[in-house]
Amino acid sequence: MSTRTIRLDGERCARLRRQRGWSRERLASLTSGASVLSVGTIARAERGRAVYPSSAAALAAALGVPLEELTALPPLQAGPMAGPSTLHARSASVEVAPFVCRTRRRGCAEVADRLSEELIYQLTGDWFSVTTVATTAPADSTRAPGASGAHYRVGGTVDELDRVVRTTASLVEVRGAQRLWSLQRELPDAGAPVVGVAREMAGAIRRHVQACEMQRAMQAQHAADAWNLAMRGLWHYQLRTPTGSRQARSLFQRAGELDPTFALARYWLVLTLQHDLLNQWTSDGRETLGHLREGTEQLQRIAPDHHLASLAAARCSIACGARDEALAWVRQALERQPDSVSARSLYGQLLSMDGRPELGLEQLELASQRGSQDPDLSGLLIGRGLSHFAAGQYEQAVQWSRKAIRERPQVAFFYGALAATLAHAGDRVGARQALREMVRRQACLSSRALQPVVASSAPAIAQRYVDGLRLAGMRDR
Repeated sequence: MSTRTIRLDGERCARLRRQRGWSRERLASLTSGASVLSVGTIARAERGRAVYPSSAAALAAALGVPLEELTALPPLQAGPMAGPSTLHARSASVEVAPFVCRTRRRGCAEVADRLSEELIYQLTGDWFSVTTVATTAPADSTRAPGASGAHYRVGGTVDELDRVVRTTASLVEVRGAQRLWSLQRELPDAGAPVVGVAREMAGAIRRHVQACEMQRAMQAQHAADAWNLAMRGLWHYQLRTPTGSRQARSLFQRAGELDPTFALARYWLVLTLQHDLLNQWTSDGRETLGHLREGTEQLQRIAPDHHLASLAAARCSIACGARDEALAWVRQALERQPDSVSARSLYGQLLSMDGRPELGLEQLELASQRGSQDPDLSGLLIGRGLSHFAAGQYEQAVQWSRKAIRERPQVAFFYGALAATLAHAGDRVGARQALREMVRRQACLSSRALQPVVASSAPAIAQRYVDGLRLAGMRDR
C-alpha cells in the first residue's frame, strides 16, 4: 500500500478551486473511478498536509494544471488538527484513528483512508478539538486512554462481505470506558463516494459527544470551571423553554466571565436572546434586543475572524429587521466556514423569506446533507418549513413544520409557523389547535409582539404570515 509522500501548496490549490467557482464538494464530484477524491482529501491538501501520490495527481488533473505547479514542501507529521478559536482549554477532545482495512480486495485500503480523512474533515472546526493518531488500536477498545489523551476515541474498519465493501465505525468515551455508539454501512464497490457515510458518522458523533458532555456537567454541579458551566448552560438551552433559556444565559454569562476568550459560550448566550425574541418569551423586546446587540459586539471583539462572530451578527441583524445586513453577515460566515450547517441553514432561510425561495431551498438542501444528525436539527427542519411557506407551498410547509415539532415539541415558535401555514392551507381547525399550543408554551401573542419574528421577511411574506395567524385566531392588541 502506498503512503502519503507529497505535500502540495495548499493556498494555491484553494485559490485555483475558488477561481473556478467550485466548492470542495463540486471539485470532488468531478473525479471518479481510481482517481476519485473525497472532500476530506481535498481539505487535507488545501491545509498543506501530505497526500497520496495518486490523490495529488487526481487533484492536479481536476484543476487542470501540471502536478509540478502544486508541489510544495515535504509532508507534515500527524498531530492535532487546526480548530476554531472558540474552544476553552478544558473542552472535549476527540481522537480519530485511521480506519483499519481487513481485506486484500483491491481499493479497500484506499476506502479506509478516504473514510478516515473525510471523517476528520467533517469533525474539524466543530466545538470540540480533533486529534489524529497514527496508531490503529481496536476501535472499540475501552481499556486504555486515548493515545493523545483525548476524551473520546473514534475508529473503524473496512472489510468485504458478499462482494460489497462494509464499513464499521464506533465512538468510545475513554473516561467512562464505555462505547457510546457504533454504525455499519455498506458501499457497492471500492470506488464509491464515502462522503455520505462520513457525514452520517460525523453527525452521530457530534450528537453523542454533546449529549455525554452535557450529562457529565449536570452530574458535576459543584464544578465551577468555564467548560462545565457552559455545558450545563447548553443542557438548559436545549430544553427550549423560557425558564431554560434564562438559566442557560446565566450559566453562559458566568462561563464568559471566568474565561473572557471563551467565544463559544458568548455565541450560545446570543442564541438564548434570539430565542427569547423568536418565541416571544420576553416582556420587553427592546431591552432584549439591546442585550443581543451587546452580546454580539462582545463576541466580535474576542473572535473577530471567526465564523460564529459573523453568524451572531447575522442573527442580530435579523432581529433588527436589517435583512440585507443579515445576508451579508451570513455570507461572510460561510466564507470563513463553508461547512457550517447553522450558517448554511440560516442563509437558505434568509433567501427564502427575502422572496427567493428556490435559491433558499437549494441552500437548505445542502445544509440537510450535512445536518441530518445535527444536535440542532429542529432549526434546519423549521427553516425548510418556512421556505416552503414563502414559496406558497403549504402542504410541504406543513410537513416540515410538523417534523420540527416532533424533534423539539417544546418550541413555541414552531407551533406558530404551523398555525399560519395550516390556516392558508384551509385547515382552520388544525390552525386554531396549533395556535393554542403556541400560547400554552407561554408565548405572548399579538401582531405587535410578532414584529421581531416578521422583521426578517419581505413585507409581502411577513404580511401573509401575520394574516395566517389572524385566520387561526390571533387577536390584535
